[in-house]
Amino acid sequence: MHVHPLDPAQVEQTLRAEGLLPDAPLAVYCAGSVIRGWGNPTSDVDVYVVTDEPWAGKQAEHVALRLAPENIAVEVLVHEGRRWDVEYWTDGQVEQVLAKVSHQALETGADLGSLLEPAEFDLLDGITHGLDVSDHSWRLRRHADLSASALRTLLISRALLRYDEYAEDAVGQLAAGDHESAVITAKLAFGFAIDALLAGHGWWGKSPKWRARRFRAAAPAELTFERYWRLETMADFDPDQPRRWVEDVLMLGGRISMEVEL
Repeated sequence: MHVHPLDPAQVEQTLRAEGLLPDAPLAVYCAGSVIRGWGNPTSDVDVYVVTDEPWAGKQAEHVALRLAPENIAVEVLVHEGRRWDVEYWTDGQVEQVLAKVSHQALETGADLGSLLEPAEFDLLDGITHGLDVSDHSWRLRRHADLSASALRTLLISRALLRYDEYAEDAVGQLAAGDHESAVITAKLAFGFAIDALLAGHGWWGKSPKWRARRFRAAAPAELTFERYWRLETMADFDPDQPRRWVEDVLMLGGRISMEVEL
């Protein structure tokens, strides 16, 4: 079992010593690749501090979001050689982010990519996979809210839509004899099919760099890791027969897209 290098008590002590912890936060937790056990010596640590009122630190940077208040504060420190990004969210802002992935939002047919900013994706991921520094009741409550939301369906729908778009393009490129473009497009399409599959198993994320990690964690019955990895790395690709590889990838991607349950 992986043991992450962070001790909650030490995290709290460090934040207090740096003057980065308000008197009565609603929640403090760490998230990101280090907490999941996917990090490396240069990976940052994401620390989330949830409060009733916006953070007023004088050295804080600010990230603009389509929320009210319209930005979050971010403090940066380096502790024992590792960078910490400390984000300050109000509970009201979190409520607004959750509203963006509600069943009501799903009914509008809006694209998730236009609804959520990268920082908001990371916030939701941290709620799901975070390490609590303070009382864990807030994160548990918000995790329950997230589980009851339409996020899973929105993510799957978005990935499947992208798969269909890229698969259609790849077929057209093959028909036009543009095999090089078809190979690239088919590989992109396959990635979206895998993202839909993993989201269906509760393992979602915005970055393809963690796709293999998410696949191992999800262990979907629909596809073995070995088969997935051969396609991800193009191990069976023959430069002299690109059409065969593209058709095989699209056939598998199409099967996966049909098996994913919304």
